[in-house]
Amino acid sequence: MSELDDNADSLTLQEELTCLHCWSRCPPDEVLWISEHQELLGDPLLGESAQRRFLPARFTLTGEALDPRGQVCREIACPHCHLPLPRAMLEHQPLLVSIIGTPTCGKSYYLGALTWSLRRMLPKLFGVEFVDVDPAANRMLHIYEEKLFLSQTPDQLIALGALINKTPVYGGGLLSEVNFGQQKVQYAKPFSFVVQPTERHPRAEQRSRLARVCCLYDNAGEHFLPGNDTLSNQSTRHLAMSSLLLFLYDPTQDPRLNDVLRRANPDRQPPPTESAGRQETVLREVAQRIRTQLSLGREAKVDRPLFIAVTKADLWASVLGEFWSEEPWTPIGENGLHAIDIPSILRMSEKTRQLLERFVPELVAAAHSLSTQVYFLPVSATGVRPEWDSEGKGWVRPKDLVPVWVSVPFAHALSHTVSGLLPRLKPT
Repeated sequence: MSELDDNADSLTLQEELTCLHCWSRCPPDEVLWISEHQELLGDPLLGESAQRRFLPARFTLTGEALDPRGQVCREIACPHCHLPLPRAMLEHQPLLVSIIGTPTCGKSYYLGALTWSLRRMLPKLFGVEFVDVDPAANRMLHIYEEKLFLSQTPDQLIALGALINKTPVYGGGLLSEVNFGQQKVQYAKPFSFVVQPTERHPRAEQRSRLARVCCLYDNAGEHFLPGNDTLSNQSTRHLAMSSLLLFLYDPTQDPRLNDVLRRANPDRQPPPTESAGRQETVLREVAQRIRTQLSLGREAKVDRPLFIAVTKADLWASVLGEFWSEEPWTPIGENGLHAIDIPSILRMSEKTRQLLERFVPELVAAAHSLSTQVYFLPVSATGVRPEWDSEGKGWVRPKDLVPVWVSVPFAHALSHTVSGLLPRLKPT
């Protein structure tokens, strides 16, 4: 690419789009538009109440399609499954993130803390904005963020279990159902964001080239259990397409970590979370699904980062012997921008791996059998140790909640996937 091309910021269409639901691919001129006129109801795949999808023949001067009733349309859809796609997909490449875990591992807490942290951290430290593609589609995440960090009574103690409800297995805005004749198929709904440089970024003039449509996929933990990947339920097919695999491991679900919890909490040991079964079996199931979808051999590894995020670090990470809550961002220059401290991430990963290998070696083995790039990190969606009552219930004050390390896997993957967006300090 020439220097002129490298610095250009003109808007260009992607040569090919990949549906974020069914993973079919098509050129931009085959994308369907979603009608706006109220009389144009009824879609053969989505039902009578859905707006009709159509291939437009007329456009406005600004490139908006006109439906058969002459109404200006603003939303597009996949020509295969007819589900809506972000219009930003026409201009920017996607970056997909799969968040994996067992039931009750805390994925909802993690998602709320992750998006809240990225909205605040990326612009301030890296000159990169993280904004909703469709606020209505991301409403569930907004609710998570509001319950955790925008409480109307921030000084009042509130039970942890009352903050966020468990992710429902079906419905709850996480799945879409498409009727292919007599066959009903369920697909995952992504939470979509645009990640792009702000004016503070040193490569702001390359904004269009560096921008990505980031999609976060959240499934109920039950979707990852063996036997739940079927023709009718394709809600975890994003695993094979993701740039980042993020597995949430909950140490309080494993009785072998009780010794770690006791040492970290000598005054009062927190009660264990209700176990959802052996957590490494979910990771093994994920590996099998990815290999099947990519037609890989039984022992093949994928060349993409896999982060084992060990949750609830506020309860156990003090045993690492390091100030774990110091996040790996290092100032560079005098403009307030930072770089990702890769050596700090590697050091923390090694200490966490050694701890896990001592108590749950099968989890470490399962991770390394799946990916060539494995990291083990402590994360905490709340960043504060709860106050425990006599019944073993944990309580926190919303004003004290400060997520720790939750955004590190995403930032790390972004820096490796999009060259020049987030600077990194490399290992010596």
